[in-house]
Amino acid sequence: MPEHYPREAALRDHYERHPHYASSISAENLTAVMAGLGIAVRPGSRALDLGCGDGRFCAWLAERGARVVGVDCAGSRIVLAAERCRGLQGVKLIQDDLHHALGDLGYFDLIAVFEVLEHLEEPRRVVERCLTRLEPGGTMVGSVPIDHPYPAHLQVYRTVAEVRDQLRPTTVHVDRGHFWCRWEHEDVR
Repeated sequence: MPEHYPREAALRDHYERHPHYASSISAENLTAVMAGLGIAVRPGSRALDLGCGDGRFCAWLAERGARVVGVDCAGSRIVLAAERCRGLQGVKLIQDDLHHALGDLGYFDLIAVFEVLEHLEEPRRVVERCLTRLEPGGTMVGSVPIDHPYPAHLQVYRTVAEVRDQLRPTTVHVDRGHFWCRWEHEDVR
């Protein structure tokens, strides 16, 4: 593995070669994470999971009745997500660059970016674009690891103040080695 990935575009090959590298967020603790952020998933709601990886959050959402679109840049990860979501209703998985996908998929009640923002060159720009894809009353959730330098991390967040300044969430919850963020819909359309 290279010492450090200097650009976001180089990460696609990394994740194609390492499809099993997955978020440290386990399916088992998603319920606690969402409760900690004060978010309940409504059956029939429309959700977007950007950087869906192996599909664990897509499956979690679908099991609660949400209609889910999962996007990941690596086709090998979409294959894993499809296996995990097999048999679940209302799941659509797409291999695409998240920047491109944001413009084409419509509007959502919930957008998730768990362990994604630290891999981006301009995470605040992505947050701002996501907020424009929320339905009125919609919510965006995400996480970034606390002080975790890794070759594929283009950003490292060490303090709540850094997260608030750089990502501008409405709420930050610290738990399980992560900053858990929640953003509220801003009617910017």
